Amino acid sequence: MRRLLPLAAGLAAMAAAVGCGGGSAPPAGSVVVKLTEYKFDPNQITHAHGSITFFLENDGTAAHDMTISDTAGKNQIAASELVQPGNDSIFQVNLPTPGTYPFKCTQPGHADSGMTGTLTIT
Repeated sequence: MRRLLPLAAGLAAMAAAVGCGGGSAPPAGSVVVKLTEYKFDPNQITHAHGSITFFLENDGTAAHDMTISDTAGKNQIAASELVQPGNDSIFQVNLPTPGTYPFKCTQPGHADSGMTGTLTIT
């Protein structure tokens, strides 16, 4: 049992580090998007239809998210978790239909300050 305790403590520490994000490596093939006040970088993204993995890195000082709307810009179809400053998050979306999908940060005042973008699905 004594040998298992240090192993369990080490595994718990690794799990906590992965869960927090902050400095994780982007998954292979993911689209890296940096979040800051008040912009997405990049804010114009083109991707093939189907499954998309976004790797969101919050390099800002406020919490941010990424919310994608339908091509009419009226209905939210996907939303990331709220990413705290210094953290990162994996956001997966399936968009089978080509078109232009607007995205924004839904935190109060962020979209109005310019935190918006366009996702073009081919």
